[in-house]
Amino acid sequence: MTNLLNNASVLVFLLNKIPHVVVLCNKNYEIVLWNEYAVNMVGESVGTVDVGAWQQEHKFYTRDGKELSEEDRALFRAVKEKTETTSKTIVKINGSDKYIETTAYPIYDDNKNVIGGAAFFSDVTNRIKMEKTINEILAKLEEMQEYLRSFSI
Repeated sequence: MTNLLNNASVLVFLLNKIPHVVVLCNKNYEIVLWNEYAVNMVGESVGTVDVGAWQQEHKFYTRDGKELSEEDRALFRAVKEKTETTSKTIVKINGSDKYIETTAYPIYDDNKNVIGGAAFFSDVTNRIKMEKTINEILAKLEEMQEYLRSFSI
């Protein structure tokens, strides 16, 4: 059992089965691994992309449009502040906005020292777009109700 748990390929296998983007970094905030869902979103594997350059090219924004600094990102805060962190952000990938919800956690060794962090990203773009569409429809319905009320005596 111990051999199985110490096998890095088992970790990679498990990460690739999680239906969210999973990113692992070391204590220096250097990305060391991301799963297949991340590859699908980013378009490249962690071994073929310069993560720092990718982050510069694909800026992260708050939902109200403010650009996030590296220090404001959930994974950075989890590692540096040693705290579970959540965020709702937008990242531009391939010319379109991706709405992302992130939860990040520090990873500790046996001596309670932070050795890295893990972030779980959910792409909620379709849900956000659907909510916007529903709100537009509801607004139109309200306009129609007001219009119809103007005919009632």
